Amino acid sequence: MPVIKIAFSLLFLGIVCGFKDQAQCQPLFAIGNNFPGATYRTNSNARPPDANGAAGTNYYVEFVNGRFSVHRKAGGSIFQTLTDQLFWSRAGVTISGSFAVSDPRIFYDASSQRWFACQIDFDPSRAINTNRFLIAVSANSDPTGIWRGFAFAAEPGSNNFADFPTLGVDGKGVYLAGEMFDSSSRSVGTMLWSLPKSGLLANPPTIAGRTSFGLLSYPDRGEILQPAFSLDSTGSEDVLAVGNLGYDGLDHTTIVGSQITNADNSPTLLGSTDITVEPYSIPFNPTQPDGTATLDDGDARLSSGVFRVNGMLYATHGTEIDGRAAVRWYRLDATNFALLESGTLSDPDLDLFYPSIAANPAGTMVIAFNGSSLNSFVSSYAIAGSLSDGVTFFSNRLLLRAGTANYHDGGRTSRWGDYSTTRVDPVDPNKFWTIQTIAAGPSTWTTQITELLTATTLPALAIQRSGANVILSWPQSAISFGLNSTPDLGLPTWTAVPGTYTTNSGLISIQIPATNDAAFFRLNML
Repeated sequence: MPVIKIAFSLLFLGIVCGFKDQAQCQPLFAIGNNFPGATYRTNSNARPPDANGAAGTNYYVEFVNGRFSVHRKAGGSIFQTLTDQLFWSRAGVTISGSFAVSDPRIFYDASSQRWFACQIDFDPSRAINTNRFLIAVSANSDPTGIWRGFAFAAEPGSNNFADFPTLGVDGKGVYLAGEMFDSSSRSVGTMLWSLPKSGLLANPPTIAGRTSFGLLSYPDRGEILQPAFSLDSTGSEDVLAVGNLGYDGLDHTTIVGSQITNADNSPTLLGSTDITVEPYSIPFNPTQPDGTATLDDGDARLSSGVFRVNGMLYATHGTEIDGRAAVRWYRLDATNFALLESGTLSDPDLDLFYPSIAANPAGTMVIAFNGSSLNSFVSSYAIAGSLSDGVTFFSNRLLLRAGTANYHDGGRTSRWGDYSTTRVDPVDPNKFWTIQTIAAGPSTWTTQITELLTATTLPALAIQRSGANVILSWPQSAISFGLNSTPDLGLPTWTAVPGTYTTNSGLISIQIPATNDAAFFRLNML
C-alpha cells in the first residue's frame, strides 16, 4: 500500500524547527491581500505621505497626508475616499482656510469597536506659530459612517508649535503627544495629553476632562514620546521614547519608559525609567541605484506605534550597522520596563529604514520596513518573529512590493517617510497588515497595503487518491507557495515536486503517481 503523508505539523505550527537555532527554527509567514494605496499627485499632493493605516472588521483605512481612504480588506477596492481636510470638516472640525493638516495617525480599537484618528493643523507660512491637536472618533465600527472630531491647543497659553503628533489607546484613555518648537524653530520639549476614553465613547462624545502634563523635558522623558496601543486590559498606559535622536553622531544606550495611571478619573504621570539597551545611532541616509542622491530616513526616534500585548511592549526604530541603515527592535516587560529581548535587523547590501512593528497575544511579531541599495529601488519588506522558549526566531525577509524608480524630490537628499505602520488584524490575530511607501516614479511615491499571514492563517494542503495516482491541492490564493517533498522527516531534504500544475475551482493541483515509498509533502514560500 503506498504511503503518502502530508507534514501537517510543519504547516500549522507557529514555528517550523527541528533544532533550537536560528537557521532551522523559523515562523511561517506569507503574503495575503496586497494592493496599492494612495499615489503622489493622484490621491495626494503631499510629500512625504506619512504612511499610516489600520484594519477593522471589514475594511482597511488608509490615512496619509492629503487622503483618507477606506478599502475593502478582500481585494483592496476603494469603498470611500476623501481628502484629509474634508474628513475633518465632516467630523465637525473647522480649520482655517490658510491652515493645513499633517501627520495622520489612526487606530481601530477592537474592545470598543471604534476608530480613533488624529492629526495636527498648522500655518504653512509659520506666521502663526501655535497650532492644535485634532482628534476624532467614529460612531461605531464602520469607518465610512459618522465621525465626531475635536480640536484643542497643543500647548495652551504658549507660542509653541506641536510637530510629529503620536497616538496611543488603552482601556481607559486616548493619549496624544507632540514635539514643541518655539518661533525660532528650536525644540523646547514635549507635550503629553490624556483624554478619558469614556468621554470619547459617549453619545455625544466629549473631550471634557482632558489633562495636559505640561511641557516635559527631553532629559526626563526622552525624545518623541510614543504612547502605546494596548491590547491588554490594564489600568495604566505605557509611553516609550528614545533617550537621544542621534543628531550628535554618537552612539546612545538609553530608551525611556513612562506610565500614566487613572486616565478616566485623575490622570497621573508617574516617574520615568531609563532602560539600558545596545548602542544605537542615527541611521545613515540610504542609497539608490543611480547613486546621485540619498534619501532622508529620519533619525533614531520611535517613529511608528508602540504595542502592548500580554504584558509586553514591542517597539522599533532606525539605527546604523556597518555603514548602512538598519532596524532595531525591543521586547520589554510592560510592568517595570525590564528589557526582555532586543535585536538588530541589517543587510550587507540593503539599507533598511522606517520600520514599524506589531505583535499578537501568541508572541508573534511582524516588523515591516523599506529597503534600498545601489542595486534596488526603494521597496517594501517585512519579517516575522515568533517566541520559542523566550527567544524570538525570525522568518526570511519577504519582499512585499518592489520599487520601480530612483526617487528625487529636487534636493541632494530627498525626504522620505516620515513613518510606516503595522497593525494586528482585529478579527484574526494571526493576520497582520502593514502600509509602506515605495518609489513608483522619479518623484512619485505610492503606498502599498499588505496583509501578512502567520501560523494558522497559512494555506492548507490537501491530498486524495485517484486511481493509481494521488492529487495534491491547495488554495489558488496562495500563489506565493510551492510544493516540496521529502522521503524522511528525521533528516529532511526538501525538494520541489516536478510536474504539471493546474488551476481549477479555486485550487492549484498536481497529480503524481502513487508508489510504495514513503513521501512527505509541505507548502513552502517561493
